[in-house]
Amino acid sequence: MIAYGAFRQQFSGAQSSLSDALAVLEGSGIFEVVSSRADGDTQYIEIVSYDQDLSIPVERQRKYLDEADRLLQPFSFERRSHGSTTPQRAYGTTVSIPPNSSDKGVVAHPEPLSNTIAWSSLRTLAEVENAGVTLFQAGAHNPIDLWREFSGYVRQARTYFDAAEKVSDTSASLLIYYCALQLAKAELLRTVPDRVYQTKIYHGISHDIANAGDPSVDRLRVMADGVFPRLYEKRMGTKLPPNTELSILELLKYVPEVAMEVEEAGLGVHRPLQAFHVAAMTPDAAWSSVLTFFNGFLKDPGEGSTQAIETEFQQMAPPPNWRQMIGASVRINPMTLRFYQARKTTPPHTGISKLAAVTAPSLRTMADNSLIPTCDFMLCPTIDRAGLIPMNCALARYLLVFYLSSLVRYKPSILDSSRHPTFAWIFESFTTQVALPLVVNFYDGITGRWSDFGGRYSG
Repeated sequence: MIAYGAFRQQFSGAQSSLSDALAVLEGSGIFEVVSSRADGDTQYIEIVSYDQDLSIPVERQRKYLDEADRLLQPFSFERRSHGSTTPQRAYGTTVSIPPNSSDKGVVAHPEPLSNTIAWSSLRTLAEVENAGVTLFQAGAHNPIDLWREFSGYVRQARTYFDAAEKVSDTSASLLIYYCALQLAKAELLRTVPDRVYQTKIYHGISHDIANAGDPSVDRLRVMADGVFPRLYEKRMGTKLPPNTELSILELLKYVPEVAMEVEEAGLGVHRPLQAFHVAAMTPDAAWSSVLTFFNGFLKDPGEGSTQAIETEFQQMAPPPNWRQMIGASVRINPMTLRFYQARKTTPPHTGISKLAAVTAPSLRTMADNSLIPTCDFMLCPTIDRAGLIPMNCALARYLLVFYLSSLVRYKPSILDSSRHPTFAWIFESFTTQVALPLVVNFYDGITGRWSDFGGRYSG
């Protein structure tokens, strides 16, 4: 068989002449049109074969290719390498593990995500001194003093959270933001206590409320200092340039809770991709591998994030046991499966928790915890096409809840369904769903461990 995207073809010709060939290719169930662009009267179409483990006889594949070649004979085409037909390395021991490079592992909860479970984990750190004080190192401030301040922030956050639960519309975003703000300060007490402990610190985000009007073109500005830029630096390991502007519409594309609403409204597609991370080891080497069933930004070679992935990974044919590696059902259609193998290896004694950091450092800013058990993590591209401004689901949630709280405080008319019905619908859906994921995001940020709910890693 022709396996695993072993080739890619690009055809060019008059648009009318290509239609029959495309009908043959798309109707075969073997080929996927991955890009299409027009240049005057000429249309350029790129197709790729994804006959992965479907065992489609090669004779059947050649039948469709021969028919397409006959139809396209007057036009040019090129065949380019796109992966290989066999894995580059032998896969010995494999472990499904999040790529967050934490020696502390995963906090595994067999129960599904709920208010009780999420807050119980945070309250343990806030109320039990022996558990919470270990978060802080001795230095300019006494760890017990820092823990007491931390506990106060967590208690206040819970109060705001409970109050928000009693508000039925986007007005709740103001309370949710104050919950997130207090948890952000609690998180920052661990890394920059001098900027948080018993001192004033600003939000670090600016919204030009005077000129706010249409959410589709509205933006936030990140300041040089404050809670958010400090939080961003801690989470991402890099600083945002002062006065960076971030589009509200683009931020909405990073929030899984409203992915359906954004796409149904025709505002764009969800940017992060559900993905799996596998630590692979042989007696001689170890490396990271990433699998995803979504093309998304990865099919655009002009994306800075795609280029970053392709620099550190090579798209390969997945091993025959790829389903077992990630616990995938045989009912999953692998037609769009992408399997990436880290180009770099490291000695197996490096430790599986550090593999991603050593062999695929770009995942440091691109991987975000998934709060659903259908994948290991969310693969998040930069918010700018050039690849300069990393963004993830957790930070997008925080920024958007700040934006909505700003509108609630200073310009609530923008949230009126009679003015912006589509955005009013999306924002209300966002507000009703975002509080609990934010709490989990902060627990993960405070502890340095990803939370697993529903048995992804616990059985």
